[in-house]
Formats: sequence, C-alpha cells, structure tokens
Amino acid sequence: MRPSTAAYPLLALLILPIIWWCSAGDAVIGFASQDLEGHLWTLWNATRGPMTHTDLVNAPHGVDLLPIVGGWLDIRIGSWLAPWLGVARAYNTVLCLYVLLAGLGGALLARSLGAIWPAALVSGLVLQLDPFILLHLAGGRPEQASLGIVALALAGAVGAWRSPDRRWIALAGIAGALVVYASWELAILLCVGMVLALPILARGLAASPGVARRWGVAAGITALLAGPWVAWFLTSALAVRSGGNTPIAIDIASHASIGWVQFWLPTGGNPGLLPTIALLSLPFFDTRRRRLWLGVWAVLVLSFVLGLGPAPSRHPGIEPMGVSGPFSWLQHVPVLRWFHWPDRVVSVWGVLGAGAIGAALTLLAQHGRRRLSIAIGALAIALALVRIQQAARWPTARFELPQSDIWQALRDDDHPGAIFDLPVRMRGIPSYAPALAQIQHHRPVRSYGGVPWLLPPPDASTVLPPFSIQLDPRRPVTSIDVSVDDLDRLRAAGFGYISLQRPQGGLQWYRSAAEALTRDLGEPTMEDTAIGWTVWRL
Repeated sequence: MRPSTAAYPLLALLILPIIWWCSAGDAVIGFASQDLEGHLWTLWNATRGPMTHTDLVNAPHGVDLLPIVGGWLDIRIGSWLAPWLGVARAYNTVLCLYVLLAGLGGALLARSLGAIWPAALVSGLVLQLDPFILLHLAGGRPEQASLGIVALALAGAVGAWRSPDRRWIALAGIAGALVVYASWELAILLCVGMVLALPILARGLAASPGVARRWGVAAGITALLAGPWVAWFLTSALAVRSGGNTPIAIDIASHASIGWVQFWLPTGGNPGLLPTIALLSLPFFDTRRRRLWLGVWAVLVLSFVLGLGPAPSRHPGIEPMGVSGPFSWLQHVPVLRWFHWPDRVVSVWGVLGAGAIGAALTLLAQHGRRRLSIAIGALAIALALVRIQQAARWPTARFELPQSDIWQALRDDDHPGAIFDLPVRMRGIPSYAPALAQIQHHRPVRSYGGVPWLLPPPDASTVLPPFSIQLDPRRPVTSIDVSVDDLDRLRAAGFGYISLQRPQGGLQWYRSAAEALTRDLGEPTMEDTAIGWTVWRL
C-alpha cells in the first residue's frame, strides 16, 4: 500500500461528494421519510447531551435510544459538525463523507487484489455510484450507505493476506470497528463474509508468511475498539426487541426482497453491466486465480438466494414461486430474526463488483490491451452515471427542516412545562415531523413517532387522561370531556401545554378535534393551520 504519484488521480473521488454537498445548500439530501426525519432528529438530540438517551420524547420518563438506529457513526460525526454547520449541512456532510469512503473502499479493495492505480480509480467511482448506496442515501438510511467502510475492511483483510505491510492490518482492524458503529446489519454481513472469505482466500490466493498473526491482530483491534459497544447494544436491544418471528416481520421481508428477474434490470440491485460481466468472466480469464473467483461466485450465488427473501418471486410483492426461500431460516436465529430486509444482503454484489472491475481492467492492461482497458473503464463509469439518472437515484436535496413561528413562540414562552401532544397513540405518531419541531422549540413531548416498540406499555405512572384516548384519528371525533382533574394530573406530571397535531391525511379530523378541544380548553394560545399545530397553555 505504498503511496505513489500514480495515486493522485484518486483525487477524482472527491468530485461527486463535493458536487452533491454544494448543490444541496441548506436543504437535506434525500426525500421526506421516517428514516430521514429520525436521523435528523437523533443527530440534533446528540448535540444536546447523551447520544443514546433522551428526556425530550416520551415525557416525562424519556427513552433509551440505543436500540433505535441501525448505526450510530453518522449520528456521532454529525453531532460534532452540527454546532458549526447546522443540522441539515452536518447531515449532508456525513452522507458525502460516506460517498468518499465508498470511493476509497472500492479503490483500495481493487489495489489489495493487485490492480494498478488507474483501474483502482474506476473501482472507486463505480462503488460511489453503486445503486445500493445511492438508494439508501436518498431514503435517509446513512447506516446502509456506509457500505464503503465494509469495502475498506475487506480491502484491509485481503491486503493483510497478501502483504506484510502493517498498514493493511491497521486498515482491516479500524475499518472493521467502524462498520460495527456504522451499521449493525452490515457488521453481521462483514462478519459472515470474513468467515466465508477465509477458505476462499486459502484456496485461491497466495498468502504472505505470517498471515494468521496479521489477521489475528486486525481482529483484536476490531474487538478492542468495538467489542464493548456490541455488548452494550445487544443488551439494550434484547430488552425491547421482539424475539419472535411475527407475521408483520415476514410481510416486511417479503416486500423488501429482490426479484429473480427484477435484480437484473437496470433499476435492480446489481452493481451494473460491466462490473457484473467482470464478476462472471474473471474465472475464465484470470486463470492464475481461478479458484479465488469461483469462490467469489459461490458468495454471489448465496447472497442472491438469500436476497430472494422468504417468498421468492420474479418481482418483489407479486405472486411467489410457491417455495420458501432460505432467508426464512435466518428468522429462527437469535438476533438475525431482527433482520427483515433481504435486499440488503445482495449489497455484497456492489462491493465485489467494484473490486472485480479493477482486477479485470488491470488484467487487460498487463496483457498489452491498455487502450481497451481505458475504454472499458470509461464506459463502466459512463454506464453507471446513465443508470443512476434513469433510475432517478442521483442524490438531490428534496427535504427541508419544517419551520413555523409557533415553535419560536414555544421556545420564547416563559411558561414552563413539557408538551402533551395529541393524538396520543401508544404505537407512536405516523411521522417524526413533530419531533423535528423540537429543533426549534426544545421542549419535551409526550409521544415518540416511528418506533412503536420503544414506547413503554401504559401503567400506573403513565399520564394518559381519558379524553386523550377518545381522540383517535382512526375514528370520527365525538364529544369529549376534559375534566379539571385531567388537567391537574398533566400539570403535576410536568406538562405545561396541550398540542394538537394534524395526522397525515387527516385534515377534516384535525379541524373537528380542534373544535372539540376548544369547547373545553378555550381559545388556543398558539395556532398554525398551515403545518397543523394548535397549542393550549395549561
């Protein structure tokens, strides 16, 4: 991994992250979704105190946030940047950093396989444009967009296999730990991948003497840096996550699968035409390492079969083939039964495809086909750009943090107390948008949207006055009775406001509920009908 002036073209890996960051401005890269809104709020909350606990939601008790997010690396980095850049730009910066790491991961993986630097650059650019990464980038799931860190860890492992250079060991160990912090799902994928890689490398790639010690040191670095976090996360998650294989989980997995036809379409999860051709053709052309590439084939087939989900079909969500997919077996394994997204397993195609295209281009150059190698590399990048444009996966900033004068008024109001927000749902509200409002008003609220299993069940200490149960967006508003005792109970629990928020698609219900509450609470203290907030001071 010796630096060389030939590596300077890798500065091209900065181009896409810089373009996407500058074009976003003050908006947020991605579209409105619970995942995006949840990450923004969690990032902001981490700037105010403990990262994994908050008293700002589920008032007055607070909630443990550790099990909520698939990865915390983006939250931690974003919370350090937010005081200087603001929440939106800090979040965008993390996304663009992940894109840069994807480029470096793809390039170094190719280098670990012996690719020349120009070919490694193509590998890096191809992984930056990988549809899996860009899909999750737009959907507000930066933990999945951190796939480049997996590529870095794999590059370190392969490099440490072939070379005594200690920098490969450090890369494998540190990147392996970062994967654990970035995404628990990708960490499991990497762990399983390393187990599968061992026999493949042993049979298909010559090892430098002392490889067992080097891999042991790398594993020790990862365990030292991330082991305590793994224990903490599992302890917290096991306390709240259901261990059963629920019908809801199976339904999610069925729709979050790949189709055995759909995967190969331009909008599917494959790494692209030329990387796929490289993956499939290398066993025939790289005869010196044929066993290595046949082993890669085995990994690709396994991931594809698992990616078909519990009910394999041509396209996700349509009539299944009538057989149960092997993915169903994972739902009977502790911890793995939390994994309900089979399409994320085939992310290995993108990583391996990036490494393969670099290896293939290098092979052509070494056999005197340098011009052909350059042409194919340029074509691979061009096709990747065209593909993400056709699939509408070019990262754009389509979300802006909600704004309202009512939140500024709440922040400046001297009246103390948390917000008891309506409608109350023990399964949470349909969006994080009300929680995002805390970025402007900073007051604790009663509910917590998007993560129903984090809310504790009602008990004697839970403040749920009868009138709040009567207001359910799933049913028409009837006459309600807000008693003096109800209001006293809320004040005693630390609440200073009652707020009514418009549910998604519930404009008429919101108007009826506001009229019913006004009859008992009087005229509202603050109101913003545009965003759907009505507030009464207790």
